[in-house]
Amino acid sequence: MSVDPGLVEAVEQLPDADPESIVQADDGHGHFIFNADADEQDTDEIDEALNDAGYERNGHLPIPGMVQQNFTPIEEGEA
Repeated sequence: MSVDPGLVEAVEQLPDADPESIVQADDGHGHFIFNADADEQDTDEIDEALNDAGYERNGHLPIPGMVQQNFTPIEEGEA
């Protein structure tokens, strides 16, 4: 599956996010990388950007110096 262009736009507007790191499966779930520590991220800003693109954050994996943010499509009726 190719990456949703709306998702790429959403990630591009987030400071320290790497749009080239987006991995998206056929079912729409996936992840991308932030080149910053978890405590340096504005999760409200991430949530808003993803929501505007039709996705929601569903977890993260902190790695020293970066964080993998996971996302899933918003199911119809949830937004």
